[in-house]
Amino acid sequence: MIESEENSIDPDDGNSWVCSACALPIFSTPFKTSYQWSKENDKLLLHDQCASLPLKLMDHPFHPRQALYLVMNEDSSSFIPTSCDKCSDECGRMYYACIDSSCGLRLDLLCSLQIKILHRSHEHRLMVIRGSASFVCGVCGTQHQGRFALSYFCGACDFRIHQDCASLPNAIKLLQTEHQHSLFLSYDRSSSSNVLPRVGVYLCVKCGYYVHIRCATSDPHSFQPVLIRDAKLADLLHLPMADERANLVQYMLENTSAARDDEDEERGGGGDGDDDDDDGCRHDPKLKKHSLIFHDEDEDVSDDDDDDGIGYSSRVCNACVEYISPPFYSCSKCRDFLLHSCCADLPRKIQHPFHPQHTLFLFTETPDQSSLYDPGFYCSGCGRRCSGFGYSGETGYYFKLDVVCALMPPSITHESHGKTHILHMSRETQTYEYSSYSCSCCRDLLRHIFYECSNCRQFKLHGRCALLPTTLTHKFDRHPLKLTTPTNISVFTSTNDVDADDSDAEMQHICDVCEMNIDKREWFYSCKQRDNSFHINCIPFVDRLSKLSPHSCPDGYTLGLPL
Repeated sequence: MIESEENSIDPDDGNSWVCSACALPIFSTPFKTSYQWSKENDKLLLHDQCASLPLKLMDHPFHPRQALYLVMNEDSSSFIPTSCDKCSDECGRMYYACIDSSCGLRLDLLCSLQIKILHRSHEHRLMVIRGSASFVCGVCGTQHQGRFALSYFCGACDFRIHQDCASLPNAIKLLQTEHQHSLFLSYDRSSSSNVLPRVGVYLCVKCGYYVHIRCATSDPHSFQPVLIRDAKLADLLHLPMADERANLVQYMLENTSAARDDEDEERGGGGDGDDDDDDGCRHDPKLKKHSLIFHDEDEDVSDDDDDDGIGYSSRVCNACVEYISPPFYSCSKCRDFLLHSCCADLPRKIQHPFHPQHTLFLFTETPDQSSLYDPGFYCSGCGRRCSGFGYSGETGYYFKLDVVCALMPPSITHESHGKTHILHMSRETQTYEYSSYSCSCCRDLLRHIFYECSNCRQFKLHGRCALLPTTLTHKFDRHPLKLTTPTNISVFTSTNDVDADDSDAEMQHICDVCEMNIDKREWFYSCKQRDNSFHINCIPFVDRLSKLSPHSCPDGYTLGLPL
């Protein structure tokens, strides 16, 4: 049984695990193929190309008179290694041979076919070239000296990568520097970056410190390889959050604050000495009209705590437009003004990686409630309108970010895509804008801020989609709804049905709100107990209007907001 699937190999193993057919590293080919051998029931890894090899080769230049036939050694216990008659290298468990006993020619796959693989350094397939060649490596930016066995080449882009650079460790720790964090291998492709185009770097995802590959690895005694699983991934933001009441801002502020503190220590100082940033937004002159009352974590905020019977727990924070939860501030004069404690201490100014030319300043003014069709402001990070606080440059400047998008870290991990696969923040460029790349969650074309896997070229996720909670509630179902992705779609599988796995793949889900089909490639929310399914955009807490609070609209007009 041969089946293709997305490359879920741990990046620590991608360089060392080899294709059983061609004996080349798996690297980060987006699809790996597993073969369940009938005799041994063991698993074999194959490049997708190697899983669909032609059974017969006609008119091969090294053997034009007769056909060459594919030889597959299925039983690993009885497999006897054989060498290629052209290059003398050892063949893998698949090779081509002449069945004529008087000839017996054997060719490994590299000498038989043009093998192309996918490597995380480049978006196109790379052709494997055997033998030395003189070229400037597109990863390290240098020309390698001496003889080497293999190199990788993209004919469309004239991109070449040396064998050594293709197998670089995913993470290292520098031994001769004061920087103590692990550095992760990253290939920069953003047009707004000041890193040399195409040249790889080792990057600290916590403080932004980076070193070019050639500078980090030129001296083998200056660094130590580190397994990603051991490289303090706890420093990263792990998504998704548990439910819709998880305080994203608090979680992100804790991480970014720690990063800033570490960076200040490494620079030998305690920041820039600007005390205004330490005051928090609650000291903003425009907010002083509110008489803030503090509610601590032990205070009960049940539904009868508010004058109108709705309760604080059903309201949203005026800054981040997320559910309010203790500790928080309320205004004794304004029934609808609430602030998370962490949102009351938002930094007054930030430097955002995708708008480095300007410092972004916090603004706290609420939108004009007389504007029905244009409430709030347009967030350049997620593309939604927001009625909360935000960050922007000079007054009237087009680039604005809501609080959550402004604080999102440059790197995350996501449960749906391997716990050791690091997703790096990116933003649409002209290349992305006019391409067919789409979000792995919503299938929409990539716009605004998104994350892409440093190991798997096909996995890309909008920032707003990465923030979808694992579970949330809906008035149509008394049970929590679970985020359902292609990796956990078996939530609908019946334990009593032996063919449930096969039937579930063909099952068509219908949204209980709009009654339209749900694309099986998209993520959605579902309830196993009641067999309910919902489009993401049909759930008020996460839909396109979810960043607009009810009091941001004029009387008589109600938005579908958190239920």
